Formats: sequence, structure tokens, C-alpha cells
Amino acid sequence: MVLMEAENCQPRLGELASILNITARTLDRYLRKEGCTFRELAVNIRNVRACALLRQGGYAISQIAYRLDYSDLANFSHACKAANGCSPSAFAAQDRQA
Repeated sequence: MVLMEAENCQPRLGELASILNITARTLDRYLRKEGCTFRELAVNIRNVRACALLRQGGYAISQIAYRLDYSDLANFSHACKAANGCSPSAFAAQDRQA
């Protein structure tokens, strides 16, 4: 939930563990027990948020990249292509047509 609500930042494993009042190692063990790593979870949640913002419309792609704490637009575009098979603008256009 913390990862879903993070605005203009991407919490790290240690920061999230601190919020939960556990060690980073303990959080890592819990996640692995559930079958994922912190990185996989963070990437997935970031993509879910990106898709929701792209579907919602009303935001420039650069604004979405900034809100999700990507270092630049190219990194956001690359991550979107890797996760969804298309660029952010193509994803938004495709979603509007559906």
C-alpha cells in the first residue's frame, strides 16, 4: 500500500522496512516467502500506477514520469515498453480506443 501511495518518490527496501518497523532483511524474507522480490513488487506496482494514470488521461506523459519518480522520460518510456509492449503514448491511445 505504501508503494501504491508514494508520490514523487520510489521508497527503497530499507525505507519501507523502517515504516513497517522491521529490518530490511526480514521484509526481504517475507516477500521471498510470498514468491517475489522487493524489486519485482516495486516495478509491478509502479507499472500499475503508470497504467492507471495513462488511462485516466489529463496528465502529460512527462508529468506521469515525474509523479512516479522516474529519472527521465526515456526511462519511463523504456519501463512502459518492457512491461506493456508499447510506449506510454501508444498505451494511452490504445486504451482510449478500447
